[in-house]
Amino acid sequence: MKSTRDDGAAPVHHALLREAEHFRTLVELSPEAMYVVRDQFIVYVNPAAVQLFGATDASQLVGTHILDRVDPAFHDLALERRRNVAEHGIDAPLVEMHFLRLDGTPVPVEIHATAIGYDGQPAIHAAVRDITVRKAGETALRESEERLRQSQKLEAVGLLAGGVAHDFNNALAVILGHTEFALRQVDPATPLYDDLREIERAARHSADLTRQLLAYARRQTISPRRLDLNGAVTDSLEMLSRLIGEGVQLLWHPATELWPITMDPAQLDHVLANLCVNARDAVGGRGTVTVSTANCTVGPTLTRRTSDAKPGEYARLTVHDNGSGMAPDVLDRLFEPFFTTKEVGKGTGLGLATVYGIVRQHHGFLTVDSAPSVGTTFQVYLPRNLGSPDVSSWSWRHEAADRQGVDPGGGG
Repeated sequence: MKSTRDDGAAPVHHALLREAEHFRTLVELSPEAMYVVRDQFIVYVNPAAVQLFGATDASQLVGTHILDRVDPAFHDLALERRRNVAEHGIDAPLVEMHFLRLDGTPVPVEIHATAIGYDGQPAIHAAVRDITVRKAGETALRESEERLRQSQKLEAVGLLAGGVAHDFNNALAVILGHTEFALRQVDPATPLYDDLREIERAARHSADLTRQLLAYARRQTISPRRLDLNGAVTDSLEMLSRLIGEGVQLLWHPATELWPITMDPAQLDHVLANLCVNARDAVGGRGTVTVSTANCTVGPTLTRRTSDAKPGEYARLTVHDNGSGMAPDVLDRLFEPFFTTKEVGKGTGLGLATVYGIVRQHHGFLTVDSAPSVGTTFQVYLPRNLGSPDVSSWSWRHEAADRQGVDPGGGG
């Protein structure tokens, strides 16, 4: 006859079995990856872990060393956390590291580990969360913030450059005026006449620099009109060919039925000339420069990449070279005034800054893709003209000035 104690043991045993089965079911159905490690070898994985590691079934993982599934860069961290769990029973706080799928692909994860008993022996239970989507979002946010900071920096530099150029331009007008007056009163045969000519040349060169600064700051008077971009580029090809030299092949690929734009033709020539000269320098006088156009509808993907971009329809002008390309640190400063990688005396660092200002003044934006030994691609997006009449230079000048709180009158 069984004792009272024996009679109660069976129901308790069955209850424990049912509870264990319930917990196992919860673990098996959990969307969070879980595994158990004993003596650094995997002894259990749930279906979510099988999926996380890119396996087809648990047998591919059970019996393997846990460090085989950890990115080598995180081995020291994984061993440290294991010791921490062994000493304290729980791994806190959550830790981030990279696991490796069976095909070797790294996956960022967040892990919480706890010391448990498994089949009567000490083991570690780990709950793992795939944070690939979260990390991608964080990276996108950082890149967006960096683009915004860069745009704000260029805007601030533009305000400063525009203010300085405006005042300097007034001073140069006085210098040129007095120099011209003095030249009319001095005998051309005297040495003083030559000195005054040098002053005049230097002042006019400085005036050219201030005009470029004003273009960068979007404070230059322009005369925009409805423009056929393909026709304008075609008309400039002979000039561009002379600029880039005989050793560089210039290719032209116009799009069919290209949308019209609103732009000052002289400013478009300036953009083309600067981009093609930059491409010529990149190929070292021997290579290919390709100019092309296309219609482009800008959506969220590009507006997230470029803070200056706004959704809409654009005609896109592309200038590509197969030259040396640029490193990321150069790209970050590409449109800053006076930034140049050329030798002293070979460039002012205002060419691309001027292009940036001109495109922004015409309500467009630019993108640049480049890598060392790959080449560089500049893409200029200019808003589609939907049939609006020409805009006077006066109104465009005042619009640019109003945005920056300056007096467009041109006085001192």
